[in-house]
Amino acid sequence: MWWSEFRKRAGMHRSTDRNPRKRTSSIRRVEHRKVRYLDVLHDNCHLNVEALIERGKRSAAFGTVDWTSVTWDVTESEQPSMRGHKQRNANLHYTQHLRTEITGSRIGKPFSNKNGFADVVKAIIRLRREIGGQGVNNQNELLIGFRYIYDTLRGVQHDLTRLTRERLDTAAREIVARETELSAAKRIEKLEEIARLLDDNGICRVSLRWHCSFRKPANQVGKGRLDDSEVELANQAKLPADGLIAAIAHLYHLIPKSERADRIRICFVALLVITGFRIGELLTLPANPVATEDGTGRRSLQYYPEKGAPPQLKWLMTASGEIADAIIEELLALTADAREMAAWLDEHPGMVKLQGLELDARGISVRAFAEYMNFNRPEAMQFLRARRIDAQGRGLEAIVQVERLIAELRSESYAHPVNVVKNSGAKLMLRDALACVFKSQFHRTRPTLEYAVVPVSEQQIYDFIAGKEGKESCFERYNVQASDGKPFQASSHQFRHWLNDLLDKGGLSDLEQAVHFGRRNVKDNRAYQHMMPRQRVEKARADLMNGHLRGPVADIVKRAPVDRQQIILEARVQAVHVVPGGACFHPFSQSPCPHQMACKSGCGDFHWVDDDPVQDQELEYERQVLETALDTAKRELEEGTYGADSWVQHQSEKLEKVNSILADVRAQRERSPGAGST
Repeated sequence: MWWSEFRKRAGMHRSTDRNPRKRTSSIRRVEHRKVRYLDVLHDNCHLNVEALIERGKRSAAFGTVDWTSVTWDVTESEQPSMRGHKQRNANLHYTQHLRTEITGSRIGKPFSNKNGFADVVKAIIRLRREIGGQGVNNQNELLIGFRYIYDTLRGVQHDLTRLTRERLDTAAREIVARETELSAAKRIEKLEEIARLLDDNGICRVSLRWHCSFRKPANQVGKGRLDDSEVELANQAKLPADGLIAAIAHLYHLIPKSERADRIRICFVALLVITGFRIGELLTLPANPVATEDGTGRRSLQYYPEKGAPPQLKWLMTASGEIADAIIEELLALTADAREMAAWLDEHPGMVKLQGLELDARGISVRAFAEYMNFNRPEAMQFLRARRIDAQGRGLEAIVQVERLIAELRSESYAHPVNVVKNSGAKLMLRDALACVFKSQFHRTRPTLEYAVVPVSEQQIYDFIAGKEGKESCFERYNVQASDGKPFQASSHQFRHWLNDLLDKGGLSDLEQAVHFGRRNVKDNRAYQHMMPRQRVEKARADLMNGHLRGPVADIVKRAPVDRQQIILEARVQAVHVVPGGACFHPFSQSPCPHQMACKSGCGDFHWVDDDPVQDQELEYERQVLETALDTAKRELEEGTYGADSWVQHQSEKLEKVNSILADVRAQRERSPGAGST
């Protein structure tokens, strides 16, 4: 009885529904937590629409906004959660898809509000922010979903109350036709969320209860077969082009220290290559030198992971740690002046530091200001007009008000935290950040404004390595070309893919990859592992043949006739998984593993490498843990604890297996003294 009741409460009871798709949708609707913005739901959907719009207008989310405006600039409300490298306005556009016939515009035509479509969308966006706290990027994804729905309602004058499942299916098919596979999966998820929100608040004339029947989950997108050449090509496209890493190293040594702006950026790009940081993690590094651990000599960098996590340590490999040490020291020197200015500005609110320029309370002449800034007269006048600073008088003798000048110049400095840690609220200010530079320091035609400081933005790094129309990349300016004679093209995230793929091919376990790259979920490694399953299998078979990989299958192959060895390998090794202390050959697609989480308990699929120091450390650690567990089980047995004899036997068998593996590795190393050396 108690088990049946438990199964019912846990949702484990067997459904009598013979339609699995219908059953799945039903379960999802039951598990969905309602998001109701209205205190009272009316039977009349039009009354609910009016109440929702009124509730949205009263909301304080995003601060003061012009409700009737097509675009809401919510930068000020987003600023506390924005990291310093994302220096762009945060806008919400209540517009249709951008059509090709609209020229000179980066956004589409406004949503029609004839039947309240625009107002309902604005209310939902604002209330999502108030109750759920969704940021601008998430809200813009929802707006894209509303744009697809808007198109399907063209025949009913964009009346959202007349939305139906059939129209949602039409919108989903349009998404699939227009978007890439991964984008389509995410867009349809937002479409499903919109349907739930409309249902929960009684906005439509009929209940939608809609779930896309042909959507492929985002976590299954891109999972091809072992021999899928398209998947292999897609994976290769995420990696740097051949020769790009060498080109970065060449530029690091080529660019002179006199080219201060380029030197700063090439140092940051070099750090991306050797650390695998996300661009946001790189540009929010504290201005600290590389730390060295006492006793071990291991080097590490403190950094702030994405999404507001507290600071963590990035442990560096031996060779890359030495390079990172030199790069960080150089960056600390290159950005020291800017950080000093940032510290001065923090200590003198409302002021600017114009060293060598005397400011009179009566004002300052355009001539004196132009000479200080090294401007000619037209440049000085253009500078003042761009900042709406009026000058009284004519020509160079015109007088500029000091208070107005100071206020405008002060506003050009970045005054917000570069990073804010969630929960604790700890802030990294610009004065303490490594990526701190003077304004316009990277601009090739404008003068560097040494009275204002800003963080390095991700756009500035992107322009440096990729270029854009009218702006050459570093490869073009320094004439560094790929094998086809064209300049290299790169993105900041390719280096993270490259380093992760390199470590994965070198045998680093999934858990170690997740820790090293700051991922919360081990499954996220898959997007960065570009060795095809087929390649893993081929490598494992080759290692078994040459004796590099050892274990039960290796013993079988060694005893088999030469003409049958390849047949045995093809039949026995069809999948390879990296596990602590070695590799597993179990084909999980065919059956679950009977030895899951117990690879050393007589599993015939567990194998080990004969010269892997990391594997040896994992096995040695496991041996120590097993010895402790065995001692504990023996004490329990001596005290007469029921069942302790089973644990003694179990831990003894595992310890015997680990000891035999370690003995085999040591014996193999003695026969080949060069193996395993580092």
